Amino acid sequence: AIFLARHSRPERLAKIAVWACVVNALLLLILGYTRDLHLAVAIVGLAGAAATLCGIAVQTLLQLTVDDDKRGRVMGLWGVFAMGGSALGGLVLGAFADAVALSTTIRWDAGLCLVLTLLAGRRLALKSGAGRRMSHAISRNRTVVTESR
Repeated sequence: AIFLARHSRPERLAKIAVWACVVNALLLLILGYTRDLHLAVAIVGLAGAAATLCGIAVQTLLQLTVDDDKRGRVMGLWGVFAMGGSALGGLVLGAFADAVALSTTIRWDAGLCLVLTLLAGRRLALKSGAGRRMSHAISRNRTVVTESR
C-alpha cells in the first residue's frame, strides 16, 4: 500500500500493473515446471503478491482516471469482472487440468497471461507515447499562438 501510494501518477501505476502481471506470469511458468513442494509454496506466495499488486494498481488507476459521475458504475463493473472472471477462470482451468496435467495447465495459463500482458503493455506504451507527443505539441502551439498575438 505504501509503495503504491508513493506512485500515484496514472502512467506509473500502469507500468507497475504491467510489470506485476509479467512477474506473476513468469512465476507461474516456473511453478509449472517445479517438482519441489517447498519451492512451489514460495512461488505461489510470490505469484499471489504480484497478482495482488497488479489488481490494486489497476483498481487505483481506474479510480484516478474515471470521471466522478461514472466512477461508481465503472468500479461496479470492475468488481463483477474481478470476482466473476476469477470464478469462470477457475472453472475453465479446472476442466482443462482434468483433460491434461495440472502442470501443463499452469504453463499454458502462464503463457497466455504473459502474451496478453505484453500486448496490453505495448498498447499502453503506444498510447502514453502518443499522449506525451500530443501534449508537447499542444503546449508548443499555445506558445506560438501567444507569441504571435
